[in-house]
Amino acid sequence: MGGAGGVEEGWTPVRSSKLDINKLRLPWKKNENVQLGPGGGNPAGWGRGSSGGLKGTQESEKPVNRFYALSRNDDDSRTTIYPRRGASPGRSEIGRSLTSSSSASSSGSRNKISSLPSEEGDKDSGLARNIHNRGSRTLSQVPSRESSQSREKSLKKTVEILNEFFSSDNLEEAKLSIQELSDQQKFVVDAFNLILERSEASRKQSGKLFSVLLKEKIIEGKRFTQGLMEILEIAEDMQIDIPKIWQYLGELISPVIQAGGMPLSFLKMACEPLKKSNLGGILPSEILKDLCKTMGQDKAAELWQSSKLQWSDFLDEKDIDSFIKEKKLEYTLGGSVSKPVPGSLTIANIQSMLTELISKSELSENEITAWIEAYVSEQQKKDPLVIRAIMTAVCSSCLSGPNFMPQEQKLRGYSSLLKKYLKNKDDEVHALYALQLLDSKLEHPPSVLKKLFVILYEEVISKQAFISWGKSTAPAENEGRGVALKQVSHFLNDLEKDDDDDEIDADDS
Repeated sequence: MGGAGGVEEGWTPVRSSKLDINKLRLPWKKNENVQLGPGGGNPAGWGRGSSGGLKGTQESEKPVNRFYALSRNDDDSRTTIYPRRGASPGRSEIGRSLTSSSSASSSGSRNKISSLPSEEGDKDSGLARNIHNRGSRTLSQVPSRESSQSREKSLKKTVEILNEFFSSDNLEEAKLSIQELSDQQKFVVDAFNLILERSEASRKQSGKLFSVLLKEKIIEGKRFTQGLMEILEIAEDMQIDIPKIWQYLGELISPVIQAGGMPLSFLKMACEPLKKSNLGGILPSEILKDLCKTMGQDKAAELWQSSKLQWSDFLDEKDIDSFIKEKKLEYTLGGSVSKPVPGSLTIANIQSMLTELISKSELSENEITAWIEAYVSEQQKKDPLVIRAIMTAVCSSCLSGPNFMPQEQKLRGYSSLLKKYLKNKDDEVHALYALQLLDSKLEHPPSVLKKLFVILYEEVISKQAFISWGKSTAPAENEGRGVALKQVSHFLNDLEKDDDDDEIDADDS
């Protein structure tokens, strides 16, 4: 830049002048009411902030705390920001007892404890969720907070008992836990709610549990009946969420009747809540349907006739004929019971019915053989698919626990039955294909297939059949084959080594 007085590129220098400091001073007046800190020498007053030193009428009018406005009772301050959602009654005593209009937090905790882990992925959202109440039923009394907490504790205990039973299938442990409960009827109601939407196998397993509890008087028949009546009182509403509720109830109760836990005649009283809606016959029909599936129509008809029940106990006279025709219940009308027709069942039905007969009933091997002879024709017995169905039914019924461990003694007890229908090596190979597919459907539980092979070796299935199965390259048998071969590779190698040794011994001789 140039000199001090020069101008360069449009800049103009400004001459300096003296600043009058007096013009910057503000006028001040003495004010006795101003304090820079809390009065009275109280250090705690500093917590009030800058207002701690002010005194006047405004201080007395300020609210004591920031939530004061929410606790005011005057009409002008009653503004509901979030409207309270009315708690709808549950689909059973669970929902009714746990619902409380005064506690939103308890609703959240109910959703956490009132669910069982499900083996079906599409039902993992909680099996005891509430149904939408249609307004036809209202709560006559809202439970107190104390009773709600007690009810919640009772439900949680039921969930724990059923969780343990489903995972271990330990009847003795379940019996001990249920004996400790103070209210048997509540357990029945809670258990039904928690079990209904589980798998058919779980419902059958629960029916087995109830039959034992009833036969050993751990649960009184009267309490079981009253608990079922509570469920049936709202069953029509429950059907909104569970369209197949009648079928599920039939699958749950059928094992109880079949095992002798309750007589079929108890349904006359239990179905009273359904009669006013003219639905009294639907549950007995579903139970009979399941009994026909597991015991056969003859046995189901005998049970019905010995119970002295009549359809007029459940339905209006004018509706009986059409109901019997619709549900195909003619066999319950008395007279001569129709004999089973060999070959009348499909292969899928043969397998499912055999599985039920072996796993859920106490029929002997001779009785099961008699059933096969009655329902399976000679032509069907030669069908490889029927051979596979028999093998699958027997072996799957002898698996237990969460790891599907084979019950060796039980399986060996059916050796004579299996040998009766495995007449040659080809039949035996088809039986092994059935086990390969069963292992695949169970998602290859460790060591299960190998243990089945060991139990069946020699006594039921020959060495040559095992070796032929191991060397098979049939494209139609590829499902689960790779994993199956890996699991039993040592078993097959030992068999082939023994076979080679036998050939060497034969050559030497």
